[in-house]
Amino acid sequence: MFRAFLLLIFCYLLFSFKVADSTPGKPTIFPDFSFTGMFDKTYQLSDLKGSYVLVNFWASWNEESRKMQLKQTPIYSRFKDQIFKGANGFEVVSVSIDTEPLDMQLALKKDRLNWANQSSDFKGWDGKLVRQIKLKGIPANYLLDTKGVVIAQNIEADSLEILLLGFQ
Repeated sequence: MFRAFLLLIFCYLLFSFKVADSTPGKPTIFPDFSFTGMFDKTYQLSDLKGSYVLVNFWASWNEESRKMQLKQTPIYSRFKDQIFKGANGFEVVSVSIDTEPLDMQLALKKDRLNWANQSSDFKGWDGKLVRQIKLKGIPANYLLDTKGVVIAQNIEADSLEILLLGFQ
């Protein structure tokens, strides 16, 4: 009975989220991007293919976006090493639209997020990725499948958890 209930909720959530603009029948692939994160480590989004990936957009000065990420920390802890049907886990990549490195670093220190994938080009709303995806506001996030296809946009933490449970 509980499994049937979860399946029903999963189906509802899967079809109720806004997926990024795309041509009907053609999936929206999130653009690959590379960046230098904390401690000068270089990341590439395509390195995470094979896992479900949540890409968050946030800023140190935006409390709502910081709260969004804080609500996701227990979900990340629960699912980061989970093996899903056809997937190797769950990752979060946080992209800050801050313009000052110190502002981002202080916010990260205070918030103590438990994922390592943090980035910013420190160009704010003029950043390449921000312009490329036509980001209009924060907080914002995109849930990607194992091939980098956008399967949900602006998903709340509790809905994210239900979706990830459904992928097991």
